[in-house]
Amino acid sequence: MDGQDRLVTAVYATDDGRLLHTIDGGGVLAVDPTRQRVYVERRPGGLDLTETYGRQDSAGRHATVMPAGRRELATFGTADFEVAGVAELPDSLEPVALTGPTRAPVVDTQTGHVLVFRGPTVLRVDPETGQALTSFDTAVVYSEGDRRAGDGPVPIERAFIDPPSRLVYLSFATRESAPWAGHTIDAYHLDTFVHLGRGEYDTDVFPAAEGGRLFGQTWNRNGFAVAWQWRDGAPFSTRMGAAMPPIGTAVDVETDRLFAVNTTHVRVLDIDTMLPQRTVPHGLDEAHDVWLVGHDRTSGKLVFVADGALYLLGWP
Repeated sequence: MDGQDRLVTAVYATDDGRLLHTIDGGGVLAVDPTRQRVYVERRPGGLDLTETYGRQDSAGRHATVMPAGRRELATFGTADFEVAGVAELPDSLEPVALTGPTRAPVVDTQTGHVLVFRGPTVLRVDPETGQALTSFDTAVVYSEGDRRAGDGPVPIERAFIDPPSRLVYLSFATRESAPWAGHTIDAYHLDTFVHLGRGEYDTDVFPAAEGGRLFGQTWNRNGFAVAWQWRDGAPFSTRMGAAMPPIGTAVDVETDRLFAVNTTHVRVLDIDTMLPQRTVPHGLDEAHDVWLVGHDRTSGKLVFVADGALYLLGWP
């Protein structure tokens, strides 16, 4: 929201945190850096397409798009933003009405298609026309220990996509009853939606998908953060961390580093062995509502949101 209570999408530079641009309207969003487009679902049933012109500025800097009050993030070249078109999404696929919460879409950068989510349903959408090319209904149920155990289907909460590896991961809040929440992650082949693997975790999860792997952290019921990775769509290994709640995960496959961030420190792990390399304080432990939202490879900085402001942490 700005001073006049208008919802806007804000564009920041990840080298120094400068506000570069604002786009009227906001909501859940996704970015296709290959085609220089950002897709914003500003209202139920609508997908708005904003296009960038140019890939990066002369210094090679990239910009981060973040809707105010939310934590979705995408990085792409700095340029002017103009609405390239609006494609209306279907309200139903006969005879099924598309109901349930709307979650942040993801982009298949290999095809240009956008995956949008309605409750437990995945739609593969042509962003130029809004036509649903295919649909897939998940069938995840609430876990044992939840007051609704066995009921379903559970709505999709978040998605993480690895287009070059043709993998998509869907996260579901499958246990919401006290004293512990829990999440289930399912992996699917991006073209066929064949189910590949499943993992169940205490509390929320903080994944990052790249290079055929899924990395993440969770806060287990024994009071420790656990870092873990999947390979080829299935759980592979875990590493116990500090007794501090995790706030985000980022991966840099070019330097083989996994950034497992908690409320006080950044832990750097080797992505192959999951062994710790170093631990440093990030300096935001006195702030409230702190989250790691990404890692910018061009500047080498970790990007945080804390108390509604953007913070950049340089990394050697």
